[in-house]
Formats: sequence, structure tokens, C-alpha cells
Amino acid sequence: MKFTKMISFLSLFFSFALLGFSDLGSAKTDKEGYFFEMEEESKQKFLEKLNKIELNDTPKSVVSVLGLPQYDQDMFDKKGNFHARQMIYYIKLWKHGLVSENKDELISLYFDQGDRLEEIYSNIIGVPNRKRQ
Repeated sequence: MKFTKMISFLSLFFSFALLGFSDLGSAKTDKEGYFFEMEEESKQKFLEKLNKIELNDTPKSVVSVLGLPQYDQDMFDKKGNFHARQMIYYIKLWKHGLVSENKDELISLYFDQGDRLEEIYSNIIGVPNRKRQ
């Protein structure tokens, strides 16, 4: 009997709490909306490491400096021939599995067919793009 009363009390309590306070969870800050956001100190350390990366570096040397990327994919042309390799390091990722050009912050590295770094693309303010001539 005590167990049934306790369950009834808890049900009533949680129902009241949900009805009375439901609007407290609806407001989100921008940070809460991100699937992933690098902490500011980690971001600064990462960007310092990025400055050590040189065009023509190999993927192995890049990974030894920056660590493993969140995205690493070989790119092929329509005939199935290898074209390039892309590695992406996210600073901010809005939603997992989705691309959000307006909200994601990232560094994208492109390697040529010889596995040499050809381009560094950044959409982060203050981090310049670099491309091999």
C-alpha cells in the first residue's frame, strides 16, 4: 500500500513540475544548440598548431600535429578515379550529420593525388585560407 501511495505521489509531483515549469527548458543559448563546440582554450591551441602546417605536408604529418580529423574522405571523379582527399577539423558543429554553412566553423584540408597538402580552407574569422600556387 505504501508503495502505491509513493508512486501516486511521485506521478502527481512530476506532472505538476512538468506543467508548472515546462517553459524553462524552451529557451536555448547558441552554445546549447551546437552538437559540438571546441572550448576557447582548445581552439587557440589548435589554431597555433595549424600555423605549423605547411602546404605540401602529407596527411600523416598533419595528423601528427593536429590529431585525427572529425571527417576524412577520399574524393573520386564520376569515373571512379581518385581525385583528392579532404580532412575536416570542426571548431563548431551545429548538427551532427548535417552541413550548416552559416553556423559550422571548420578547417578543411585538401590533399592532391600525390597525397600532398594543396589547400587549407577556413571559414573562421582571422584564419586565412592558403592554397598552393
